[in-house]
Amino acid sequence: MFKTINFNFDIFSKVISASANNYLIRTKFTLEENNTFSELCNNWVQHFSTVTKTNWIVYKTYPNKQRYAYRKDYMCQHASKHKSLSVEQTPDKNRIRNKNCQASIKILIKNETPNTLRKDEFLRKGLNTEIKVILLIKVS
Repeated sequence: MFKTINFNFDIFSKVISASANNYLIRTKFTLEENNTFSELCNNWVQHFSTVTKTNWIVYKTYPNKQRYAYRKDYMCQHASKHKSLSVEQTPDKNRIRNKNCQASIKILIKNETPNTLRKDEFLRKGLNTEIKVILLIKVS
């Protein structure tokens, strides 16, 4: 599936590791005058959704953490979080969105401090964002 996806949305993207269903991507998110980190994350996930034909829901945001600049977690629309488990409650049994899908995207934007620059080689190269994609898509 990932052979057809071009993660190089710009010249600053690099796939760090890729296994069966787990992918680690490093890229660069830069704030401009009218952008926020939340919008940058949403734009990346929207582009990813278009390419992979998947839909993602914001699960959690971590805007004011000391260890990193920003973090936003997404889950597949077919995850079991906040969805009813009862099939009998819906008239159309095919419309149930609870498919127990485990797919998720975690976007972490790191702070650039002298200590983090010393320890993180990708941060030294300007790749301040770490994106973890777990594609355990389970839709029947």
